[in-house]
Amino acid sequence: MSDAHSELADGLLTFRNSQGLECRGTLMHLSRQAAVFEVYNPYSIVQLSEVVTALRIRRGDRVIYDGRAVVSNMVNTGVMLIVSATLVDPWSNLTQLPTGLAMRSEIERFVGDWRITSESIHDGFRASLSRCANFLEELSRWLAQGEADLGLQAGGAGSGETLRNLAGDVFESVSPQLDQLFGEFEHEAGKGAPERRVAYTHFAQRQLHPLIMCSPFMHRTFTKPLGYAGDFEMVNMILRDPVEGASTYARVLNMAILGKDPAQAHRNRIDVLVGYLEGLMQARSDRNQPLRVLNIACGPAAEIQRLLERNPETPNLHLDLLDFNEETLRWTGEGIARRQAGQRVKAEVNYIHKSIHTLLKEASRREPAQQQPYDLVYCAGLFDYLSDKVCERLLALFAAWTRPGGRVVATNVEAGNPIRNFMEHLLDWHLIYRSQADFARLAPPGLPQRVYADTTGVNIFLEFTVNDARP
Repeated sequence: MSDAHSELADGLLTFRNSQGLECRGTLMHLSRQAAVFEVYNPYSIVQLSEVVTALRIRRGDRVIYDGRAVVSNMVNTGVMLIVSATLVDPWSNLTQLPTGLAMRSEIERFVGDWRITSESIHDGFRASLSRCANFLEELSRWLAQGEADLGLQAGGAGSGETLRNLAGDVFESVSPQLDQLFGEFEHEAGKGAPERRVAYTHFAQRQLHPLIMCSPFMHRTFTKPLGYAGDFEMVNMILRDPVEGASTYARVLNMAILGKDPAQAHRNRIDVLVGYLEGLMQARSDRNQPLRVLNIACGPAAEIQRLLERNPETPNLHLDLLDFNEETLRWTGEGIARRQAGQRVKAEVNYIHKSIHTLLKEASRREPAQQQPYDLVYCAGLFDYLSDKVCERLLALFAAWTRPGGRVVATNVEAGNPIRNFMEHLLDWHLIYRSQADFARLAPPGLPQRVYADTTGVNIFLEFTVNDARP
């Protein structure tokens, strides 16, 4: 910690997480771009890529920051959670500050922070950003002129199919150049010192955000209107037609990001889960007892909706869908109701609004979910944002909720994600990456397990069978 910020040591800060829970922490380090603080709580009250609001940081009696921050790193020590968060909003450190020595001190802090940040960014990274920005600026200008010359306007009569075809043709031609430029960015970003990643993030966003935030998917991912990454609408965007945006340029960028391996891995994940559920239904088809399934952090439950669409009759299927966001559960419930509207024999679907904080409390008490255990408990996507200790607790809880012979399935993004730096620096989308070996170690000991990857290698699955050795 620099001398300029030493007065902040042991200072308290307050914030609100995406579930509306008021939280307190102890400030460890502060720069103009980020804050590092300790949270003493046995349960996870924040998760990676979550937007915390009303973050108030004080210097003496004055509030110098009051705004939002995105959680960019977490270290769970078991006793405390050490959180790094990227600051999003402007500082208020000049407010109510009299001119004179105190004002000059704040200005010197600003200049010193700028100098350290500027000098920490290596030339190769600057050059890669400059090349990206130059190409995107020229592409945007050229396509805007082309639309004007062709008399095309989004929403205009008869323009829809023409605009769509134009976007497809442009994307096919420019995608190799985009791949090269963003590949250079990925490579150069990987050379940056880990302790300077926040400075790299702010520099990259200043250079490229004006040129990429027109992509609907990138805009939603960065702004995180529900307070966390990977919300139900982000998933919907990944699964539906990527040709979206207010201009040909915006649609090309949207197609580019949604054509990358992480997005394809998510689409593959839905296919795998549908196949898994259908296999369980077929294996149980000759039995009278219900098939009981619990989906943790269900999101839009795209695999469930596709399952019901492909299987017009679903006898003896009991589905519990749990999510910590009420808006998500409402949207998902409406979608499933539409799928089941014409079905003669419907699955029983229950919606459970429960936070991860509450789940972890139940994990500590090993509470059963209900009288009848599940045949399958699965969690697809949540573990990307939670520490190893938290994931271990949750997997033990899932095992306790599963009948002997039943299975637990969880997913994670593999450490080889080819656009990790793009996601972190430009979209503030941070994940906890795990190798297959790392993921396998999280499962309760003594249970038969396997870990495997989808065809992209980006999404990995942990599956284990519950038996008498369960925790």
